[in-house]
Amino acid sequence: MNISEDRFEVVLDYYGVPEAVMREIARLGQPERKPLCKDHGVCPYVVRTMLDYSRYPQAEDVAYLLRQAGEDISRLSMLDFGCLVADYAVMFARLGAKVAIYDDVEAVKFPAYRLAREGFDVEIHTLPTEGDLLMKGKDLVVFGEVLEHLEDPLVPIRACIAQGVKYIFTSCYPFGDDEYYTLSGHLKSAQDLQSDCIRLLIGHYDALPSRDKSVLWRRREPVAANG
Repeated sequence: MNISEDRFEVVLDYYGVPEAVMREIARLGQPERKPLCKDHGVCPYVVRTMLDYSRYPQAEDVAYLLRQAGEDISRLSMLDFGCLVADYAVMFARLGAKVAIYDDVEAVKFPAYRLAREGFDVEIHTLPTEGDLLMKGKDLVVFGEVLEHLEDPLVPIRACIAQGVKYIFTSCYPFGDDEYYTLSGHLKSAQDLQSDCIRLLIGHYDALPSRDKSVLWRRREPVAANG
């Protein structure tokens, strides 16, 4: 597993801007860097999620819970839904899993480059793709800070259920508080469906809590009828 990744270098190589410009972008805060990003064709959301923090700790938590559940990660097929920079997909690819990513046409270009840079094969899906096609054959679907951005988060959850996805990972959603929904891009329609989402999940899955409000949901096997 590549544990010595230089995230700055990955972003620098992808965008091909002068190093001094990228270092200035990295130095600036989120609001201040946007004009400079625009001038140089750099996505500020990629910069933020690559250089300001990573989701490797959460991905490592998921991997730990899967191992505790007796899973061989190298035999799993996973989907990073709404992947952006695809920290989850990268981590699981390094662990030997078969990975897929899903986002809009422009957004998948960076994670596709990132995965190819490390020599990983990746299944790429772009918006709009039917949920049943996305979830088909997947053992794990990761929703890392994405469901709160959807008008109807129940749609992909239902697709997971319909396709028999064994594990679902959710980050904050569906347990966000009112303050969480003051953040940019977090939709009131998604907030209104949190209770419905919880009921849907617990109707089919057992919760394996992780850090903060994150949960790995493990599908319950149907009980065989007697006789």
